[in-house]
Amino acid sequence: MRILILADEFFAAREQALLLRLEVGLADEGVRVLHAIPSAARSYAPGELVSRVVVYNPPRWQFAVGPTARRLLRDATNITEEPGHGLDIIHAMGGSSWTLAAHLAREARIPVVFEVWRSGLSERARAIARDSSVQSLFISPDPSIERELRLASLPSAMIRLIPWGVHPSLDPRPPRAPDRPFSAMLVGTGRDSNAFARVLDALASIVRAYPLMVFCDADAARRASVFHRAKKLDILKHISLIAELEGRRDLLLAGDLLLQPEARGEQRSVTLDAMAHGMVVVAAADPKVSYLVDGLSAICVSPDAPDAWSSAIRKLLDTPALADALAASALQFVRQQRRAYDQVRAVLEAYASLTGTLAKVGAASA
Repeated sequence: MRILILADEFFAAREQALLLRLEVGLADEGVRVLHAIPSAARSYAPGELVSRVVVYNPPRWQFAVGPTARRLLRDATNITEEPGHGLDIIHAMGGSSWTLAAHLAREARIPVVFEVWRSGLSERARAIARDSSVQSLFISPDPSIERELRLASLPSAMIRLIPWGVHPSLDPRPPRAPDRPFSAMLVGTGRDSNAFARVLDALASIVRAYPLMVFCDADAARRASVFHRAKKLDILKHISLIAELEGRRDLLLAGDLLLQPEARGEQRSVTLDAMAHGMVVVAAADPKVSYLVDGLSAICVSPDAPDAWSSAIRKLLDTPALADALAASALQFVRQQRRAYDQVRAVLEAYASLTGTLAKVGAASA
């Protein structure tokens, strides 16, 4: 089976870890994976050890979608190891890739899988589902998104619930050295500037009482005007901006706390990775994200409570035993419910349902 994973720029940059886990898992099961990545995100392409990479220029106008699809299909076919053996499935990752993915599927006359990674995409999914020229399947990583798709009248046969998975750490997290400041990783898109402002307001009093450094994604900081807010609060020296922080998991997972201010119904593998590596997650309560379970996998903060962020963070810094217990609980949660192997197995079964082949998944962990 040959799969073309088509990622848009956001997914290519922010979800490198998720894409790599999926591609490695599929390769383990004998699937040939091609990874199509936008030219602007070329530096985020995975190594070609498990997948071949083809670069494309996203079409800026509707009339350019068809030619782009044909060019990408030609390039993908040219780099396959067996000339004449075409692709079997397109897997679109990121909403900006959906239109191009549908055109690719029509050109190649093969099925297409759409990853519905956030709330609010159900109307677009319904429009595609009604197009009889495209054989479509929609993967929902969360039950809330699955419900949205069903409410949009998508046929049940077109929907698969496949939660994202991670690799839980097998090694105990080393204790923080007494002379090292606490570190908090502030993540999100920055599109909800009020949500970021609430967290910064809480941090303004905390950094004066505790040794705490805050690292924030540079693009999110720009969108949310973090610099101006931090300057006004006189906490600039406590904040460091990191380009593509969410994509740099090695750096991010070295932090003590993960702060997620936005509740936008978005699935973010960075939060699952934080849980899987012993970080403590403090997040805005989001009923559309099922892995945020207050007291079990994270501390979920109500956006309506003015002092909620300050209270939650102070409690964790004041009570290391509480932080340790929550980290252990979150790690157990992902071990039981969010394994990468389970995601790969379910994705492979979804592919098999479209191609009419029998999915055989090995016992080795993906």
